[in-house]
Amino acid sequence: MKLRVLCNLLVVLLAAGQLQAAIIFNNFGSGDSYAVSAWTIGFPGTELDTGVPFAITVGVPHTLDSIELAASWYSGTNEIDVWLMNDDAGKPGTIIEAFNFQNLSSGGSILVGNSVLNPILTPGTDYWLVASAPNENDTFAGWNSATNPSVWGPIAFRSGAGSWNIANDNQPALRINGSPYVIPAPGAIILGGIGAGLVGWMKRRRAI
Repeated sequence: MKLRVLCNLLVVLLAAGQLQAAIIFNNFGSGDSYAVSAWTIGFPGTELDTGVPFAITVGVPHTLDSIELAASWYSGTNEIDVWLMNDDAGKPGTIIEAFNFQNLSSGGSILVGNSVLNPILTPGTDYWLVASAPNENDTFAGWNSATNPSVWGPIAFRSGAGSWNIANDNQPALRINGSPYVIPAPGAIILGGIGAGLVGWMKRRRAI
């Protein structure tokens, strides 16, 4: 019984403080509405990647739970990649986590990608969500614009592996979901270490 109590205490103390999930960025319209118009993903001859910046709208760090975006498939290979990226001087930087979506709806739908890496997103930091096509010279898809009634701001786009360009227009629709991240206090870490030692001692004593 004592061992079970100690184990439960360790879980509480050493866990990363995951609390209730929340929407930490959203530019969908009411009722998850979005526009018919869309920013190109792929397309033969242009091979476009499209990205939109965001910063979390809450005051504490959050671990990423999932991403959502409105997208449509028009022709070619029905597959897109979506990257969560850091910011590099106002443009997409390096990939933090990658998501893959297949079998998109030709009429448009909201895609949901659950995070595996659960990176920590911090307030006051810019991030990018970028949509690309693995078969860029074959896929023709679109990232549907937000309608709130419209959300104007920076949009990044590039052709193939070229340089990023920035335009100011109606941004694509996206939502970022996360859970508050609380760093354990130093005292809790020390107490957790003591608890771990006690668990080990009790196991050894029981084995004797």
